[in-house]
Amino acid sequence: TEDSRWMVYQNPEVPLSLTEAQKKRIEKHKSIPDKLKNATSFDLSFAIAIEDGKLKKADNAVLYTYLPTSYSFGEGFPFLVNANFITDEGRQHLDVDAEWNKVLISKIPEEYLKWVASFSKKHSNYYEALPKKSYGSTNDLLKTYEDAMKDAIEKIAFIPSSKCNILLKVDESVFDRMNVADAIMPQMLIAHINRIYDKDFVGESNIIKNEGYVILKSYGVFDFDKNKFKDLFE
Repeated sequence: TEDSRWMVYQNPEVPLSLTEAQKKRIEKHKSIPDKLKNATSFDLSFAIAIEDGKLKKADNAVLYTYLPTSYSFGEGFPFLVNANFITDEGRQHLDVDAEWNKVLISKIPEEYLKWVASFSKKHSNYYEALPKKSYGSTNDLLKTYEDAMKDAIEKIAFIPSSKCNILLKVDESVFDRMNVADAIMPQMLIAHINRIYDKDFVGESNIIKNEGYVILKSYGVFDFDKNKFKDLFE
């Protein structure tokens, strides 16, 4: 009997480009092993459960450093993360002030969204495995993640177009919530949006399906909602 099935991503050589200031802060940390002080890369893995052929969001997921820690981002990422994090002697608590941990956290958004781009066409509910844009900024670790996530969202194309076999960046995507494009043609809707809202969307590739509305809107996808629908008639 198969108990579970997982989709796994592993990159044992995520490159580290450290500033001199970061190197000094890492070297001063008393708990970091010597092999990490001189490291030029680190090991990073993600895992998402598969149930009935669809992605299954993880609940209350903690960060792993080969063994589970007690640390999670808010209610936890919707996927599992494993990396060479620095913990306390009991290996349970993550050091939120350690520069090494901040560097590792800063690499997660870009690596993860690139992975999402590799399967978002295949798994239509890919959006359920997307993390929040921010989990707050009450400590340096959370702030580091937030800054890195904003940057990754801006530059990585991972959203499947509903009309073409391509991936879109967030600022290239439109939610056609009322399916207006099916009635007046996508080009006409795009032309209207560009004219009224001072945008520069192009072609049919900018119309994406309505799934994942909440999380993708928070990422910055343009939302053609019922109020904008009213403006179109006017």
